[in-house]
Amino acid sequence: MKPRVWTAFILGAGLGTRLRPLTDDCPKPLLPVGGRPLVTYAMDHCISAGIRRFIVNTHYCSAAYDRAFPERSWQGWPILFRYEPVLLETAGGLKNIEDLLDPDGTLLIYNGDILSDLPLEKLLEAHAASGREITLALRSQGAVMNVSIDAGGRVCDLRGLLGNPGVRRCCFTGIYAVEKAFLERLTPGKVESVVPVFVRMIDEQPGSVGAVLIDEGRWEDIGSLEAYERIRPGVSGLRYGRQADGRGQPSTDRELAAAVPSGNGEGQAAESFVSRTLGRSREAGLALDPVGHGGSDRDYFRVTGPGIAPCVLMHYNRVREENNYYAGIA
Repeated sequence: MKPRVWTAFILGAGLGTRLRPLTDDCPKPLLPVGGRPLVTYAMDHCISAGIRRFIVNTHYCSAAYDRAFPERSWQGWPILFRYEPVLLETAGGLKNIEDLLDPDGTLLIYNGDILSDLPLEKLLEAHAASGREITLALRSQGAVMNVSIDAGGRVCDLRGLLGNPGVRRCCFTGIYAVEKAFLERLTPGKVESVVPVFVRMIDEQPGSVGAVLIDEGRWEDIGSLEAYERIRPGVSGLRYGRQADGRGQPSTDRELAAAVPSGNGEGQAAESFVSRTLGRSREAGLALDPVGHGGSDRDYFRVTGPGIAPCVLMHYNRVREENNYYAGIA
């Protein structure tokens, strides 16, 4: 049985100093990419792995998040914002949301300024199988190779603070899974990074910090003006994993064009449904052109063809409870 992780904590409180002046009045995760906030790509990635609730910490220009998400949701899933009057860093920010978490369970943590489609399922499955409090997603290549792993694939040092090079160095993706029990190691209100906490754990109990090496997919830290300008017009080619309900989440409007009118089984079923409904054969020149993506995981397609009145196909995911009522209402 695959692990079910429902909540993601997205780090959105950073100052974005490396991207100034663009971040003078906008948090880095909200910088526009392809006409929407950068952080929404991270959210789509999380949704594809089964995440159904987001918690985002804020500090600098926090009101910008209210403007970007006036309904406090994305793709129909709720977003809880936790403001930090004093920037608490990664460990302090995590401790600051403890009261918003379930008593037990796993939390997916995701930096809000990265762009990735690495298979999150590999991280969550490795974490569930390990029984550890924490598992980091690592890459074998990257700009900053400061995580050392031992022969068993466990983290044995970070930033060389323990003087243990292990058998290889890896790049930390900024994505990891933690158990709520990990938060007991953190101090309320303390401004602290998670790195020294991880190092203390390793020093006290070698092997207590787990890791999984994931080189599949794309991963990029938007940590410079050059990196941002490269993706600013839009992102194509992201391939998120399949959701727990078996339906993939298109990552961009461009990719949405291939979501239903394609040669796969789902696309053929949609085309057959339209043909039966309109009383036309599939050879009659019907076309399904994408219109856009709506709330509650609904995709819209304009149906055109010779001799038919204009109409729209709504393709929806019935895992969302509200979607189960559409047919009855119609």
